[in-house]
Amino acid sequence: MERAKHLISSKLWLKIAIIFLAWHLLVGAIGLLATHELSSSSIVTGSTAVNINKLLKPTIQFDSYHYLDIIQSGYGTVKSSLPAFFPLFPESVKILSHLGIPVAWSGLIINFLAGYFACLFLVLIAREFFKDKKGIDLNVLIIFLVFPSAYFITAFYSEALFCALGFGAFYFALKRNWLLSCILLGLVSAVRLPGLVFVAAVFVEYLSSKNFNLKSLDKNILWFLIAPLGLISYMMFLYYRFGDLLFFMHAYNYGWGYQSFNPNIISTVSAQVGWLFDRVVLHQHSLSVGSNGIVMSAVFLFSWLALVGAGVWAWVKKYPASFITLIFISAILFSLNSNLISVNRYILPVFPIYLLIADYFYHRKNAFYTYVAGSAMLLSLFTILFSLGHWTG
Repeated sequence: MERAKHLISSKLWLKIAIIFLAWHLLVGAIGLLATHELSSSSIVTGSTAVNINKLLKPTIQFDSYHYLDIIQSGYGTVKSSLPAFFPLFPESVKILSHLGIPVAWSGLIINFLAGYFACLFLVLIAREFFKDKKGIDLNVLIIFLVFPSAYFITAFYSEALFCALGFGAFYFALKRNWLLSCILLGLVSAVRLPGLVFVAAVFVEYLSSKNFNLKSLDKNILWFLIAPLGLISYMMFLYYRFGDLLFFMHAYNYGWGYQSFNPNIISTVSAQVGWLFDRVVLHQHSLSVGSNGIVMSAVFLFSWLALVGAGVWAWVKKYPASFITLIFISAILFSLNSNLISVNRYILPVFPIYLLIADYFYHRKNAFYTYVAGSAMLLSLFTILFSLGHWTG
């Protein structure tokens, strides 16, 4: 209650709303200018038959089509790649569209609201963590919004919803409200499989609150039974529909054959490095890693290495065990598909990265402005490429 009163009195919620709205409009404008579609509407090609307004077309690319298929026709009864996409985002959009709002606009509304709450919870986490560093909370927000893959918050993807629920779960964990935290964990586990990473990290935060003393555990640990219910419910649905509890993983065989489980992380990373070395240094045309070119493959590799580096950095800085857990388990999970494709997008919800960057630049204001400018330029570049239909993660 006191926190709510503080939010109202300080108008923090309004500051965040203004910053997020301005950012959202700016990213949207960049996408629109890039597509040159201001004079005509667009229709998504493929199995969907959804009219996409010209204002929203830049945000609907690639995986958006799969979500549109699910919203329009469900998961079907024949095995396909669609079950690789978890249900909470498309179901949320479908519910809103039942009110008469077009599907594409429903997605925009869901993602705008989710994006705002992601920003709000991120700032609250920063305030909770950096209690003695005035103004750093908004620096964390800016770093998040100019992150090179932050444009996915505006896209017809599940990133905004995932960030909102994941950040919210962590914030309430830091406030020791385990019931609310676990409810949000239950929801985030129905958005994407990496929701389980948040479950593990928040559980570590619970253990940390008890000084990792098993004798100190209390009845609040029972709330964690709620945490995986989103995933469990989806697994039960998949078993009922396709006879396979793990079909959300096996669905990759129906569209992304290059995605195969490989626990040998060193092999995965070395293969990515070797592929780039052959292309850039030896100029050999070796097999492609998925359908990605040299630039994006380099981006994926750098993103994964940066994530691992952030974990080491957080450990050296003695950040909370839960933050370090979130980083390292994410790094492991993102490398288990025998490649590092889309890691630049997957790391977007790993919020300790933003805390580390803000912490480093806290007493380096000029360097901070330089970093923000450089990151914003990369964000703009990738937004343009994505809006034009180029695969960027």
